[in-house]
This record gives sequence, structure tokens and C-alpha cells, in this order.
Amino acid sequence: MNNLKLFSSEIEVNAYFNKLHLTEIGNGVEGVAYLDSDENYVYKQIKPNYAVYYEPSIITTSMFNLDSFIFPDELFLLKENIIGYRTRYFKGDVLCDVTRKESAQIDLEKLLEAREAMIKDIKVLTDANYVLDDMYGNVLFNGEKLAAIDTLSYYQEEGIDLATNIKSLDKALDFKLYRIDPITSKWNLSFEDRVKKLIKENGTSKVLVKPMDI
Repeated sequence: MNNLKLFSSEIEVNAYFNKLHLTEIGNGVEGVAYLDSDENYVYKQIKPNYAVYYEPSIITTSMFNLDSFIFPDELFLLKENIIGYRTRYFKGDVLCDVTRKESAQIDLEKLLEAREAMIKDIKVLTDANYVLDDMYGNVLFNGEKLAAIDTLSYYQEEGIDLATNIKSLDKALDFKLYRIDPITSKWNLSFEDRVKKLIKENGTSKVLVKPMDI
């Protein structure tokens, strides 16, 4: 229970966030993300309509501490609903940062290496019967490592297989690859093989990622 912070009212929740002196770094349909002044932690405040009912199976770092997954260190609960959480900050993302105004260069060979490292972490979660739901749009890359965020929707289901969870990762990465070079979507190949083909056709593994326009 030490990873749960309990609140008695929305007023108390808002007061808690206000006293932290945070900087807003993202505002989406489900909630608002803030960065602390030391750039160590991200705090997410979930909008009331998107609050998640708390289940003990919801993953926190007290259960799994994996490099490729940004699980909450602490969950914020109002009654039985998760209305926010705190996670470590993943610095240097080049794929999902909507504040970035310039194109960024990445090495696709590094992306494939990061994918292999992430698959090892995915196996750990699959062995614990977790389905990696809603990875689309929630995978970051800093040029060296991949990391998944917004993990509250992961759930347990007997019999989940590794291939299914890897498919969820590759679906998320497909969107990133499409932004790098849309022609790859026409290649009837696995994600890994499409990246290798793109490297071969370009003659280099170094590519540019344009700023997010959505």
C-alpha cells in the first residue's frame, strides 16, 4: 500500500498538484502530464471522466521494475478510482515529443536493438499473463532505448502469448516508421524486415524524424 496515495476530495487532489510547482508537458484527452522542477518525475492528473478503477493487478514499480516500461511509482486514488500517478521521467524522446520544432536524426539499427531489449521485458510481463493493451501512441525512443508509457490499461489474461504482445509493440512502432518513411507501409514484411529493407534502400541507418504535427 506504500505506492498508493489516497485523497478524500477533488479539492485535495488539485491542492496537492498545485503545491508541487510542476510544468505542464502534455495535455491529452485523458489527462494532463507535468514535469517536476528537477526533471526526475512526471505527474499525470487524469480527468474525472477517464479515472480508472483501481485493481491490485495494475502494475507499479513495486511489482515490476523494467527499463522498457515506465510504470507508476505511486498511484493517486480518490475513493476507488485512480485519478493520477507519478512515474520516472524518460528524457530525450524523439518520437512523441509534441514540443519539438526541428527534425531529429535517429539510427534505425539502434531502434532495432532497442526493440530486442524491449521484447525481453515484454517476455517478463507475458510470463505473468499481462496483455499489453493500448501501446499505440505510447512508445517513446531516445535514440538508444524504447520505453512504454500510460500502462494503466494493461491487464491479466490466462494464455496470453508472447507473439500477441510483440504485435502490440510493432503496431505502435509501425506508426513511427510511417512518419519516418510512408512507403514502408506498402511492404508486406514484418516490422523488423521493413526496417532492414529501409536501411538497405537508403544506404544508411541514419534517418530524420519530423516534428509531431498532431
